[in-house]
Amino acid sequence: MLFRSIVLKNGDPFMITGSPGGSAIITTTLQTILNVIVHGMDVQEAVSVPRTHSQWLPDILFYEKRGLSQDVIQNLEKKGHIVKMHPWEYLGSANAIVITDNWITGGADTRGENTAIGY
Repeated sequence: MLFRSIVLKNGDPFMITGSPGGSAIITTTLQTILNVIVHGMDVQEAVSVPRTHSQWLPDILFYEKRGLSQDVIQNLEKKGHIVKMHPWEYLGSANAIVITDNWITGGADTRGENTAIGY
């Protein structure tokens, strides 16, 4: 399965991103979008930084290595959350394209053999 999202800005395409996989598709895609729009990352950084993932079952917040600081983990656990490092090497995979000022910039996730191409 592959999930793709197109983000519009003033009615024009601004960002296209997607992720293959299973339950982490939505959180991977959303975090990539937020990394660009809210955190001001360039597209390559947005798809490459460590991620977190939570779903209903199991009710666990998973994170990648270096994905959460120790104080954040401790604060979440104090509030009753179960927080664990993800047992696999990574959470999801993402590719994205950002369109700004007539430039198209692609970001390919460093977690696998990925390519982002815009035309």
